[in-house]
Amino acid sequence: MNFAAGPQAGVDALQVVGVAKSYGSTRALSDVTFSVRRGEVHALMGENGAGKSTLMRIAAGIVQPDAGSLLVDAVQLPFGRPSAMRERGLQVVFQELTVLDNIDLAHNLFVTGLPHRGGVVLSGELYKMAAATFDRLGLALDPRALAGTLSVGMKQVLEIARAVAQNPSVLLLDEPTSSLGREEEELVFRLVRELRGQGVAIVYVTHRMAEVFALADRISVLRDGYTVMTRAADDVTRPELIAAMVGRVLAPTERVAPVSGHEVLTVQGLGGGVVRDVSLALQRGEVLGLAGLMGSGRSEVARMIAGIDPVETGTMRLRSEPFLPKNVKAALAAGVCYVSEDRKLTGLHLPMSIAENISLPVLRSMQVRGFLNLRSIRDRAQEWIARLNIRTEGPSRAVDTLSGGNQQKVALAKWLSTNPDVILLDEPTRGVDVGAKAEIHELIRSTARAGAAVLVISSELPEVIAVSDRIAVMAGGRLAGIIDGLSASEESILELAFRDISAEV
Repeated sequence: MNFAAGPQAGVDALQVVGVAKSYGSTRALSDVTFSVRRGEVHALMGENGAGKSTLMRIAAGIVQPDAGSLLVDAVQLPFGRPSAMRERGLQVVFQELTVLDNIDLAHNLFVTGLPHRGGVVLSGELYKMAAATFDRLGLALDPRALAGTLSVGMKQVLEIARAVAQNPSVLLLDEPTSSLGREEEELVFRLVRELRGQGVAIVYVTHRMAEVFALADRISVLRDGYTVMTRAADDVTRPELIAAMVGRVLAPTERVAPVSGHEVLTVQGLGGGVVRDVSLALQRGEVLGLAGLMGSGRSEVARMIAGIDPVETGTMRLRSEPFLPKNVKAALAAGVCYVSEDRKLTGLHLPMSIAENISLPVLRSMQVRGFLNLRSIRDRAQEWIARLNIRTEGPSRAVDTLSGGNQQKVALAKWLSTNPDVILLDEPTRGVDVGAKAEIHELIRSTARAGAAVLVISSELPEVIAVSDRIAVMAGGRLAGIIDGLSASEESILELAFRDISAEV
């Protein structure tokens, strides 16, 4: 496999010139222009709805722009032809996984170009090519292993390896670490740095500031469909980058003491699946952060409280009364709601409208003589669109037409509109831009100030620290400790997260 040679580093490999795209009256891109050099990691940032996803789909040949051009090695690409884009050396790895679980890794790598002769796949050559790809990338993977045996994180790595196997000169990565654990993130970082060293031009789309400053050589920012900034990463501060993305200075989230010390929800000795003997209390007016490494049992605790996963041991009490919901419906009826970490798979019905999604949990109350009150459903949605600043043309818009940040706001509105006493938020800002993230943080705090008890699970430690009054840390399925939110640091949380609980039991 021959990667782009190192001596060519510094030469423009990709040029995006004057790209524009509209969907009806909505302008997604307007005169987007920037370039990416060989041997460069070029971060592409912007709020949800800024046009990043549209640009990625144009680069992949899926969407045809209204104007502009893309050039790879000074050769203009034919829009709307994915195979032609790939043949010219441009590969796009989207956030959504396309790995085929029922075939092995080698066939996944070369699924669009299996070596063959006379219609027969040359298996020996295929596995040799796959092994060479893994070896070049430093991946200890068996080409004959089924892809379905990989973790979600390693499937993302396989997606990158599949693109690299096609010998790209330009590689576009769309949120490559959004669903990864810390170890898998480090593996992706290593792959990106190795590819940069081999002369590949990399466009790296992410919402995570830490990744940008750890990896990027230059940064371009899109806002409202325009390129508003392209600068060397070393010359940009975090506040400057945020201001370029959102067009305003973000106010810090207000931190106040919980409105009361009254315990709304208590769990004692909770166990089931990976969770072992967890005891917690959640107070009215409090935001309790739940942190820990991937697989530590964070989400499982919330899912048991919400009636999704079975409780094998322990007890729960809600407002001092025994609480053991058989399902989500029973939990919701008791005033407990759960916002899933995966809005696309389990949080929302994407083809349905905003109004329909927001009303789903309370449809029974929206009926008059057995018929749905469509006006009430629309008015309810319009109220939440205004309260959460959901950017849309109206409540009848399908959710799958919204940006990721606005989809997340709809998921929150869907459950907050039930007026729960206890709110369980699992990764509430995953895949959300910095502006929407600040708005969601303020929503979390204001919801607690209004008297709800809020549990927030997040893999982003700065987020946990920013919104939490107290932080409970999980390790190995058990509670490793609880830290006061105002005195917490990333180091203190990680110290508990890496604690060997099993040695203490």
